[in-house]
Amino acid sequence: MTRVSVDAGICGFVTTVEVHKVSDGNINISITSDCGIVSSLNEQYNDLAWKAVYKKQERYSPYQLIRCTRHIACPVPVAILKAVEVEMGLALPKDVFIRFEPEVP
Repeated sequence: MTRVSVDAGICGFVTTVEVHKVSDGNINISITSDCGIVSSLNEQYNDLAWKAVYKKQERYSPYQLIRCTRHIACPVPVAILKAVEVEMGLALPKDVFIRFEPEVP
């Protein structure tokens, strides 16, 4: 099981994504979120082909999640993709950060 936590920023919503490898080709994704829109998508991600997550037009794709949220820069879809990569052995777990740096005069 791979678990990631996302603090989405100014909205204040925190999301936890858990990815469980069911077989070589299938996964379960569990999403718990303070955001009602994100948490409502939790039921879509049970026993699906992990490759479907990477197809932009597939209804299971986190790219489709972006269309449902009120904020196009929501970091949750990227977190889902990163967690799937780690769970399927396609990447190593490494934290990702977006930092706003102060302006240099």
